[in-house]
Amino acid sequence: MLLSQLSEAETLRKAAADRLQEAETRQAALDKAATAAIQALSEARETRARAEERLTAADERRKEAEARIQEALGVAPHLVIRQAGLEPDAPLPDMAQVERDLER
Repeated sequence: MLLSQLSEAETLRKAAADRLQEAETRQAALDKAATAAIQALSEARETRARAEERLTAADERRKEAEARIQEALGVAPHLVIRQAGLEPDAPLPDMAQVERDLER
């Protein structure tokens, strides 16, 4: 009877050790996944910050160009196309024809 109890206890201990090993393996995999997710989030934040910097720089260049247009032509940038005699979404005139007209 004592031997059977010892044998049963040993079987239970082995089963518990196996479950513990499985749990530790799953935990290691989850830890690795969490670390990868944190790294991906960090990279995404860096990418976003760079994109925001590029957007800010582009916005500043646009404002500078608008100011130069306003200063040179005395008209708001969105109205320049009308001053040129063009309509929005109309095709641009032929460059060769424009150069001939300018030469005259």
